[in-house]
Amino acid sequence: MQEKNVMIAHPLFGKEEDANIIKILKICAEVHSENIIPIAPFITTMAYLDEQFLVEKKVVEKLLFRYFQKRFVDEVWVFVDRLTKDVLTIVRQEFRFSVPVIAMSPQVKRFFSK
Repeated sequence: MQEKNVMIAHPLFGKEEDANIIKILKICAEVHSENIIPIAPFITTMAYLDEQFLVEKKVVEKLLFRYFQKRFVDEVWVFVDRLTKDVLTIVRQEFRFSVPVIAMSPQVKRFFSK
């Protein structure tokens, strides 16, 4: 299997933020292997910037732009049951830079197959 840096796309913000961080870390632990390196940059960013600042300054969009522009991410794996605004922001950047998007849930797979 080819070595890949895989960005984990999963909701983070909102009232379930702590639970979402735990879910993202669990996903990272499950997919990490000799050939797969999971990347979850928003957990780090949230640790030192508050959500309001992130939204106002469009930090998420800028961060994604750099990751994809520099080809640091080989694929994005989408771990959601429904597409949220945050996940769609990631997906728009992925398509812009032709980064493959892999839907990991049946609900989202239907969206990408249209």
